[in-house]
Amino acid sequence: MILPKKIKNLAPIIKGLFSLIILTYLFFIFDREQLSTIELKTFLFVLLGTGSTLLLLIALALRWKVLINFQGWSDFSLKDAYHGYMIGLFFNIFMPGNIGGDMMRIKYSAERCRVSYKDAGLVVAAERLFGFMSLLVLLVIGFSLNLEMFFTLEINHIFLLLGIPLFIGLTVFAKYLISKHINVGYENFFPLLVLSALAQLTDIIVTKLFCWHFLLDVTINELLFVMPLVYLAAAIPISLGGLGVREGALAALLSLYGVEVSMAIMIAFMLYLFKVVAGIFGLPFYLYNK
Repeated sequence: MILPKKIKNLAPIIKGLFSLIILTYLFFIFDREQLSTIELKTFLFVLLGTGSTLLLLIALALRWKVLINFQGWSDFSLKDAYHGYMIGLFFNIFMPGNIGGDMMRIKYSAERCRVSYKDAGLVVAAERLFGFMSLLVLLVIGFSLNLEMFFTLEINHIFLLLGIPLFIGLTVFAKYLISKHINVGYENFFPLLVLSALAQLTDIIVTKLFCWHFLLDVTINELLFVMPLVYLAAAIPISLGGLGVREGALAALLSLYGVEVSMAIMIAFMLYLFKVVAGIFGLPFYLYNK
């Protein structure tokens, strides 16, 4: 029992080192001359990304509110849910990934609804499952719109066909896991899944804006395939909250569509920047609800 505990304690250090290795590699392959393409108006797109995040956060707040209200707890308004998400955004600045934000939202909802941290945590965990499933939905849509890419890469058709039953199986399994712990029926499952997918569109839209700004020929259809894969890769627990993996995956996938690696890396860090800016907007919400 001692060895697993030691390994568990070392896990954050190992993940941190892995993130550092990837980020260092990206730094050394990055062409500094690409920085000359950054103009003042480039940062307007960062602000647009921030605004899109704050706006589409309403969809996630509504999902959280609905899931909490399904449990029959005390009234938890959309305003409460939005405040909780803004606080979560702020804490995500300091902790890679969404761990810090999720912990604060669990604390926030437990105190608001006067329930245990365990019960509040189960609702947040259900939200994470909805988020995962919505990425798969977007990936399936993106896959159907990018079949020519698979034929170009000569991927075996059997692997493509296996994706359909795998997606259905994962959907049923996710529904089972969620319903096992919290009250949500099939009639509510799919509307909540749509809300989740809507919120996931933020990064796709903003990435398209950056591609348009830098005169890159990457379509929304292609990004519907690329971005879900990027965030699914970032969800693999081999780095600190996907830091480094997310940026590396985006650079690799955009290169399939003719985007120069250094430009893809710069876009990846621009996406990270607008997340940080959006998180700063969460500070007043945290101070107000403290």
